[in-house]
Amino acid sequence: RNTGGGLARGLELSMEANPTRSLVARASYTYTTADEPQSVFSGGTLQSVRISKHMWTATALQHLGRRLDVAFDVFAASDYLYGFGNRPFEFAGPVKADVAVTYSLFGSDARAVHVFTRVENFLNRAYYEDGFPTPGAWAVGGIKVLF
Repeated sequence: RNTGGGLARGLELSMEANPTRSLVARASYTYTTADEPQSVFSGGTLQSVRISKHMWTATALQHLGRRLDVAFDVFAASDYLYGFGNRPFEFAGPVKADVAVTYSLFGSDARAVHVFTRVENFLNRAYYEDGFPTPGAWAVGGIKVLF
């Protein structure tokens, strides 16, 4: 069932480049205006909650030899509104960088063993999601077996 929703408009741009044989670079920008037909907040703002007007991403994937891959991701967004009851709160948009490393121990396309790690928010920047603080830097790692 469709309900009386808001109005959202915007623009999205993206690019991908291979400056060298072993490097893939991607970037994107999104501009969004999103308004509600009727304010849910006491101040009367029509701006939709949880929607940043500006968002940027950048990714670089570098192959170092035949066995080692390193990926670097950056995400940034402008300030956004979030509400508790009928009162809006403005939060600073997140700026977050991640890095991932994968090493192939041995294998082929059909069978392989990869060791990997990923560090999220490795710059340890504080930011909020839906009004709640997010963790600082944290990491995961593991082994992937393809057979």
